[in-house]
Amino acid sequence: MNTLTTLQTQAISAAEKQDWDAAIMTNTNILELDPQNTSALNRLGFSYLQKGNKKKAKDTYERVISLDAFNSIAKKYLTVLENGNEFMPASTGSFYENFIEEPGKTKTVSLCRLADPSILTTIPVATPCTLVIKQYRISVETESGVYLGSLPDDLSHSLTKLMKGGNLYRVVVKSVSKANCVVFIKELSRSKKQAHIISFPTTISSHNSGIHEELLVDATPVDVSETGQERESSEDFTEEFTREEEPS
Repeated sequence: MNTLTTLQTQAISAAEKQDWDAAIMTNTNILELDPQNTSALNRLGFSYLQKGNKKKAKDTYERVISLDAFNSIAKKYLTVLENGNEFMPASTGSFYENFIEEPGKTKTVSLCRLADPSILTTIPVATPCTLVIKQYRISVETESGVYLGSLPDDLSHSLTKLMKGGNLYRVVVKSVSKANCVVFIKELSRSKKQAHIISFPTTISSHNSGIHEELLVDATPVDVSETGQERESSEDFTEEFTREEEPS
């Protein structure tokens, strides 16, 4: 394994562990060897955002644009910074602990009826969320009450019954972009009267998504449809690093 590949692996690992000081140092080392590495620059900019250093983040993303005028990640975060939107740092804790699959007890779901892209672009991976039962569906909101989207109708219907029956669930953001938000739902406890009912049978479909784009590589541009409409989007992480997810 060559030096650049080793450093890239270390940079991704540091970001996944949310060790932003190590991520900054490692991506800086990559750029000393390869000054035009836009993936390392994007990771560096995201690390600066996590540390609250908006000036360095802005300078880094502007450097990306000088190399790639259509880079979707850099454009997204420059918009956040230029509009003065508040960036929400990633939550603490292990990245992988949030997404351990358990058949029948966990579910990866693409939200529909999404919030405005200006909101989604401020939401980091692993953000804790709550399920809020509405009249016809379940909405997903951050713990501070920011609406992100709603569960698909079939899943909303089944989980509403289970939640009203006493089941408890944990929800975190698994991946997010301006046109897509994927959450990971885990059953925490099951009421006695529903002990025989599986929360997530395999017959209910789900939509998977790759890991958070800012930790890894550049994503292809995505189209943003009208806010509030059901939509689905997938991102193609084809540069430098890919990972297949296990099925839900």
